[in-house]
Amino acid sequence: MLRMKNLEERIKPTELKEFFNKNGLEDINTSASLNIIGNLVLGRVSQIIFDFGISTLHILVEFLEQKEEYEVLAMVRDKLANHNKLTEDNFTLKDESNN
Repeated sequence: MLRMKNLEERIKPTELKEFFNKNGLEDINTSASLNIIGNLVLGRVSQIIFDFGISTLHILVEFLEQKEEYEVLAMVRDKLANHNKLTEDNFTLKDESNN
């Protein structure tokens, strides 16, 4: 869990905002990026989906892959599976949709 706590030190809100903006989500600002990082640290993947949409989660996963944040990616996948069970949604991440 220590690795998740220092996630806020490894991922800068401005860097995440720039990545979102570069990938077509111009409405994500630094404050929203900080909110997303905070939700990640707390394991609140469903909150990210509710607040920003599944497309934001897809781009966030790309960002985490680039940063090689594999522990965080595993948590996101687990939490998304739980989200789908609880809400009866059928959201997938890009590499899961081919299975």
